[in-house]
Amino acid sequence: MLLIIGLILGSVIGYKLNDLIKRLSNGINIKMLGYHIYVGRNRKTSNVVKLENKEKEPAKIKVAKCETCNNEDMFIKGTKHLVPCPECKRNAKKFKAPAK
Repeated sequence: MLLIIGLILGSVIGYKLNDLIKRLSNGINIKMLGYHIYVGRNRKTSNVVKLENKEKEPAKIKVAKCETCNNEDMFIKGTKHLVPCPECKRNAKKFKAPAK
Protein backbone atom coordinates (compact mmCIF):
# COMPACT_ATOMS: atom_id res chain seq x y z
CA MET A 1 0.00 0.00 0.00
CA LEU A 2 2.82 2.45 0.85
CA LEU A 3 4.50 1.56 -2.44
CA ILE A 4 1.42 2.62 -4.43
CA ILE A 5 1.07 5.88 -2.46
CA GLY A 6 4.79 6.62 -2.94
CA LEU A 7 4.57 6.03 -6.70
CA ILE A 8 1.54 8.29 -7.01
CA LEU A 9 3.10 11.09 -4.92
CA GLY A 10 6.40 10.75 -6.80
CA SER A 11 4.70 11.05 -10.18
CA VAL A 12 2.68 14.10 -9.02
CA ILE A 13 5.79 15.81 -7.62
CA GLY A 14 7.72 14.99 -10.82
CA TYR A 15 4.92 16.42 -12.96
CA LYS A 16 4.82 19.66 -10.92
CA LEU A 17 8.63 20.04 -11.07
CA ASN A 18 8.62 19.46 -14.83
CA ASP A 19 5.84 22.08 -15.24
CA LEU A 20 7.82 24.55 -13.08
CA ILE A 21 10.98 23.99 -15.16
CA LYS A 22 9.03 24.61 -18.39
CA ARG A 23 7.65 27.86 -16.98
CA LEU A 24 11.11 29.03 -15.89
CA SER A 25 12.64 28.18 -19.26
CA ASN A 26 9.92 30.15 -21.05
CA GLY A 27 10.12 32.92 -18.46
CA ILE A 28 7.77 34.28 -15.82
CA ASN A 29 6.65 37.91 -15.81
CA ILE A 30 5.51 39.22 -12.41
CA LYS A 31 4.17 42.72 -11.75
CA MET A 32 4.87 43.80 -8.18
CA LEU A 33 4.36 47.35 -6.86
CA GLY A 34 4.40 48.77 -10.37
CA TYR A 35 7.67 47.06 -11.29
CA HIS A 36 7.87 44.34 -13.89
CA ILE A 37 9.97 41.41 -12.70
CA TYR A 38 10.99 38.90 -15.32
CA VAL A 39 12.44 35.54 -14.30
CA GLY A 40 13.86 33.26 -16.96
CA ARG A 41 15.62 33.69 -20.25
CA ASN A 42 16.49 37.12 -21.46
CA ARG A 43 15.02 37.33 -24.93
CA LYS A 44 16.37 40.15 -27.00
CA THR A 45 14.38 41.47 -29.89
CA SER A 46 15.95 43.76 -32.40
CA ASN A 47 14.90 45.37 -35.61
CA VAL A 48 18.45 45.42 -36.94
CA VAL A 49 18.93 43.63 -40.23
CA LYS A 50 22.07 41.51 -40.24
CA LEU A 51 24.19 41.74 -43.37
CA GLU A 52 25.60 38.58 -44.86
CA ASN A 53 29.36 38.37 -45.07
CA LYS A 54 30.42 37.94 -48.65
CA GLU A 55 33.71 36.29 -49.45
CA LYS A 56 36.23 38.80 -50.65
CA GLU A 57 38.31 38.01 -53.67
CA PRO A 58 42.04 38.50 -53.17
CA ALA A 59 43.39 41.66 -54.71
CA LYS A 60 45.44 40.98 -57.81
CA ILE A 61 48.40 43.24 -58.39
CA LYS A 62 49.47 43.54 -61.98
CA VAL A 63 53.22 43.73 -62.36
CA ALA A 64 54.81 44.68 -65.63
CA LYS A 65 56.91 41.81 -66.98
CA CYS A 66 60.60 42.31 -67.42
CA GLU A 67 61.72 41.57 -70.99
CA THR A 68 65.05 40.10 -69.87
CA CYS A 69 64.00 37.62 -67.18
CA ASN A 70 60.23 37.33 -67.93
CA ASN A 71 59.65 37.46 -64.13
CA GLU A 72 61.41 34.14 -63.62
CA ASP A 73 64.62 33.20 -61.85
CA MET A 74 67.72 33.29 -64.05
CA PHE A 75 70.41 30.63 -63.72
CA ILE A 76 73.84 30.23 -65.27
CA LYS A 77 73.44 27.84 -68.20
CA GLY A 78 74.04 24.21 -67.20
CA THR A 79 74.29 24.96 -63.44
CA LYS A 80 72.06 25.72 -60.49
CA HIS A 81 73.77 29.06 -59.77
CA LEU A 82 71.28 31.94 -59.46
CA VAL A 83 71.98 35.25 -61.23
CA PRO A 84 70.27 38.58 -60.47
CA CYS A 85 68.46 40.24 -63.36
CA PRO A 86 70.38 43.34 -64.55
CA GLU A 87 67.25 45.31 -65.52
CA CYS A 88 64.60 44.68 -62.84
CA LYS A 89 67.06 43.62 -60.09
CA ARG A 90 65.14 40.40 -59.36
CA ASN A 91 66.97 38.25 -56.75
CA ALA A 92 69.47 41.08 -56.11
CA LYS A 93 68.71 40.96 -52.37
CA LYS A 94 70.01 37.39 -52.19
CA PHE A 95 73.55 38.53 -53.05
CA LYS A 96 75.90 40.55 -50.89
CA ALA A 97 76.52 44.12 -51.93
CA PRO A 98 80.08 44.76 -53.15
CA ALA A 99 82.44 46.16 -50.52
CA LYS A 100 83.17 49.86 -50.87
